[in-house]
Amino acid sequence: MPKQHFEILCIDSRGNCVIKNTENLLNRLLGNGIIWKKAELKNNHIHDAKLNIKLTGKVLENNPDTANMSIIVKVEGEENLESFRFPLVKHLKDEKFDFLYILTDDVSKDICEKLYPAINEIENLLRKYLTTFFATRLGPKWWEDIAVEEFNKKVRDRRNNETYFSKHVVNGREENLVDTKSFLIDFKDLGEIIYRVSAGNLNSTDITRQIEKLDENDITSLAKSVTSLKNDIKTNIKKYFPEFEKIEFQEKWEFLYQIRNRVAHNSLMAKSDFDKAIDYISEITTFLTKQNEELSNLQFDPDEVATYQENIVKLSSKYAKITKSELAWELYKMDDYTRKNRRPFIGLKYFVADILGIKGYDIGTSYDIINELKNDGYIDIYQYVDSTGQHSSQPNAIKVLKSLNDLYERE
Repeated sequence: MPKQHFEILCIDSRGNCVIKNTENLLNRLLGNGIIWKKAELKNNHIHDAKLNIKLTGKVLENNPDTANMSIIVKVEGEENLESFRFPLVKHLKDEKFDFLYILTDDVSKDICEKLYPAINEIENLLRKYLTTFFATRLGPKWWEDIAVEEFNKKVRDRRNNETYFSKHVVNGREENLVDTKSFLIDFKDLGEIIYRVSAGNLNSTDITRQIEKLDENDITSLAKSVTSLKNDIKTNIKKYFPEFEKIEFQEKWEFLYQIRNRVAHNSLMAKSDFDKAIDYISEITTFLTKQNEELSNLQFDPDEVATYQENIVKLSSKYAKITKSELAWELYKMDDYTRKNRRPFIGLKYFVADILGIKGYDIGTSYDIINELKNDGYIDIYQYVDSTGQHSSQPNAIKVLKSLNDLYERE
């Protein structure tokens, strides 16, 4: 894991802090037995060999009329830096610094960089699903049926944002090559088409008009009209998308919307944010992939399906390239777990995406090594057929044929 940095500017504006120089700072911090594991003072810094964290401080010149002292605390670390940040900041606040400013936070930066591609992917998966569903079910004018006024306002305001596909001159007249309206609304808007909007867009005036038309003297007609009105005012999730309700789509999408905004604005992030977001993204990705496949009634080969299901760990220079030894050890543990828990098979994509991918290993390298293990006779890749009928699909699976002991070193 590459080194990460965390920097805090600490200002004592009233002279209440007992820290007056870097030596004071380091000694005060070293005395905190909660934040360290195996720390020692070395020259002008603190080094914790167990946490693999190095901390230094530097006093800055400041305006004596506005501050008694200003000092920057710099921390360098790896995986333990994420949990080290909060107790460090709390300690500095307890030292009676009036103002603390985070200047650098590579932990938050790394979390944001990992989350954004995945959030972008599920947004486009939902956009694809909604466009396909409504265009084929409601026809070419589907946007007029589902778009509330706030959506149309955004489309009007942003119509010049996308000109590559939407503006094209044919016989001297400007025409749209592609209908790009769904690309001009936001992440939140797409979710609301599922759980807030009702196709047909009946407003309060429309509903009042329909109620006034009800014939109270014709019981049969009245019952039918009321039933029709109830159906018309149902949100799309009740009317068209009950499967979305079963997975608590609204709650998860609204959480991811908040995360998306924080990512877009470079907010400070914690591992708990990342873990919860990844869980939701993984679930929604798998769900939307399945919904899109069923909607289009197309059969994709495993590699094509993987472009959707494994979006959260797409090949990137930011992901580590797993070694054969590391992969063999992870596969040994997975095989052992599968046997002990009497699971029927090890899913190939599950192992690569949900086991290795979540740990930060890129997809391409993992598949390459698995193919090498297959060619060397250590494993077999086969299509799992469920005779019990519990699995509707027939996923590719891994079968360990011979011991992997000579390939890995135990952790």
